[in-house]
Amino acid sequence: MVAVILAVGVTRLQAQTDNVPVPDTLGANFDIEHPGTTTPDAYDYLIGEWSFRFQARRQDGSFDPQRNGHWRVWKSHDGLIVEDEWMVEPPPGQPRRITLTYRAWNPESRRWEIAGVVPGEGSFDVGTTWGTGDQRFLIQHYGDYVTRIKYYAITANHFLWRADGSSDGGRTWQRDLWRMEATRAR
Repeated sequence: MVAVILAVGVTRLQAQTDNVPVPDTLGANFDIEHPGTTTPDAYDYLIGEWSFRFQARRQDGSFDPQRNGHWRVWKSHDGLIVEDEWMVEPPPGQPRRITLTYRAWNPESRRWEIAGVVPGEGSFDVGTTWGTGDQRFLIQHYGDYVTRIKYYAITANHFLWRADGSSDGGRTWQRDLWRMEATRAR
């Protein structure tokens, strides 16, 4: 009996450690009506290749099992554009989907303007991003749906990322709709 209880406890602990870590239940939790500012080097830490673990929230509030992915990021056009290619392994039986993102430095607003696109889908999902220190904030629109994304605990080789979603213009949020842990691969 003790061995069964111990085995169940270990299995639960393993399931918990498979989750992408978050320090609290606050979600991305920032005001999308008052974007901040940043500097042209705000995304220098992101340049390179990353491996990541990604989780999406289900309709019932639980999380899908974590999936692995790869993220490649580079600067172009004298450092005024940050481009990336983000790919998460699909669930079994589903096709691979790559997202391309372009961040363009806007010296007037002192923010990075962003556009993401999935090849074959054709629509650009636009937004704006800023931040300081070990945090970056991103507001991105997918038609009428808006996300607020927070990159945090940023170091040279690791960071965490979480996203909240709103279908009512930001009046209410589903917290931690997506969450990710990234580790530098190169």
